[in-house]
Amino acid sequence: CDEMNTLLWSFIELVKFCCEDQKLVDNVFSFEELTDKFYVSAPWVFNIWRDYIDQKENEKDDEMSNASSSDIITTFDKVMEKATFRDIDFTHLSRDLFITFWKLSLYDIHLDKKVYDECKEKLEALERKEASSRKKNSISHKIKKVLVSFISHQRAFNHTKTMLLEKRKIWLEGFDSEEVKALLQYAIIPRILFTPSDAIYSALFILQTFEFKETFNIFNTLITSNILETLLFSCTSAEAGNLGMFFFTIIESIEKKRNENDETVTPYKRELYEWQYS
Repeated sequence: CDEMNTLLWSFIELVKFCCEDQKLVDNVFSFEELTDKFYVSAPWVFNIWRDYIDQKENEKDDEMSNASSSDIITTFDKVMEKATFRDIDFTHLSRDLFITFWKLSLYDIHLDKKVYDECKEKLEALERKEASSRKKNSISHKIKKVLVSFISHQRAFNHTKTMLLEKRKIWLEGFDSEEVKALLQYAIIPRILFTPSDAIYSALFILQTFEFKETFNIFNTLITSNILETLLFSCTSAEAGNLGMFFFTIIESIEKKRNENDETVTPYKRELYEWQYS
């Protein structure tokens, strides 16, 4: 199963790399066809189209940077209006939360400035050692590309952070145990199991989107219900590794808050202790 999933994922990445822009549209079934006609699951259909739609969104943002976000009807919004997601039960799950969770990527919600700084420092060290002016110019051009990439990434990260804070107020209204279970079933767990980067993304999305109370409720439901037990017995080796990355990212964040004596963690210390020894 792991080998087949890896092969399929690699093939899709190859298609996306070779069929840029209009070629992808001309040669791949549309988002709504994949979901409504062929019943392709959310992890795969979003993986196929996420990069393309995100690229179009960024192009539109550049063209309409002076317009308010509420005035812009994006390419993604139009696509989502047509998709029915017949295999998803939205009775206890916000459609907007579901779509937002699936449309974003790790790039959108995680920015590590150290990675860019280290890359820049290595290139600058090479530039200082080079005697050839041609090679110096080439390295200088690479340094500029790193800086441009960082600025672009920072802009995307800040935009996502602001958007999540705005939407959170709506999502948290009536965020009860039924919605937690629906979110786990149709969004979080399928994406955790998909790839390692998706597992880390799922953890960071929870940490950045929800307040600690909701984060605790999501994690507590996963641990204390039969969900985790079932997952552990049914996961493949790759999926189990992804699940481990998710737990590590969440627990690391909670432990950091606890060590810093964060007041939001204090009421839940007993439950956190019981998690470890249950």
